[in-house]
Amino acid sequence: MRHTLTNDSIAAPSYLADLPDLSTAPLSLLNRVLLRREPISLTVGDRALSLRFVPTPESMPEPVVALPLRLDESDAVLCLSMVACERLRQGPVPAWIEAPSQLKGMLFEANLLPAIQALEAQLDVAIRFEADPQSVRTSSLSRLAFALGAEGQSLPALGWIECDAVVLGRLASVLDAHPVSPRMLDALPVDARLEAGWQRLTVSDLRSLRPGDAVMLERFEAGYQLRLADRYSVPCTSSGAGKLRLAGTPVRNRSSKESSMSAFNDSSKTSSSPFDDVPVHLVCEVGQVEMTLGELRGLGEGSVLSIGGDLTEPVRLMANGRCVGRGELVKLGDGLGVRVTSFAADE
Repeated sequence: MRHTLTNDSIAAPSYLADLPDLSTAPLSLLNRVLLRREPISLTVGDRALSLRFVPTPESMPEPVVALPLRLDESDAVLCLSMVACERLRQGPVPAWIEAPSQLKGMLFEANLLPAIQALEAQLDVAIRFEADPQSVRTSSLSRLAFALGAEGQSLPALGWIECDAVVLGRLASVLDAHPVSPRMLDALPVDARLEAGWQRLTVSDLRSLRPGDAVMLERFEAGYQLRLADRYSVPCTSSGAGKLRLAGTPVRNRSSKESSMSAFNDSSKTSSSPFDDVPVHLVCEVGQVEMTLGELRGLGEGSVLSIGGDLTEPVRLMANGRCVGRGELVKLGDGLGVRVTSFAADE
């Protein structure tokens, strides 16, 4: 996703005024980290845990522990809820929750030393917890939420790390090697057309056509063609009245733009599906309005429609006409964006 930040002297449109501002967030890094993956396995003492990075919930639990730390020269803060503390503990939780702030980091590091050493090796950084919370600069840090799962526990334990773009970049590089688990979206509609033939005409030729004229068509080698989303084609043969039989596998259309081919090459690195680059029309639906045909005919420039909400409320994410999730409208520089808050292709 590309966006251009304008000069501060250029005022953003008024409809952006009340939206959250993500202009300074490292969006490309956050999106890489938040790719849907299989949970990462962790071993803490004799307990097996799983870790997933998740979108930051609208309401986060109050942290009972906020541990300032440094990864090489980068500042960060690790925040844990009570449930997360209980999942990570090796001994009574109060031993380090109720300890003086100067000792919390030291006790946490001692409790989880093997896991921290493994993380240092993966990230190729030195991790050290700071005794003085004031020594860590937090004004320009981005928040990255995570969920800790445990066997026999249905609800994940939430925590988050506040870190800069350098830490996010290293974390993204490590996660890039972890398999992506994309949603199948089996119920998502895709445009498919059966074609019998084709011909190239000029605008003049098209204008000159009259009822009764005949146009010679170029035929497909197999007789017919199934075109999928204007991106792939499948040869077909006649199989009786009103039936066609697929005579091959989908082949990418040569007429696709080079930019689309680049997108296909990028997506093929993380998925074996040949249809990952099929175009999808994504619409952010703010609301729905029901009206009679008479009311519709009466609309004119300046008419006002009530949508029963405002731009700060969740929007529905519609892909090819089907709801696949919900999101929150945000400000990106002087432009409009959407932050995905939930994803459910079967809504």
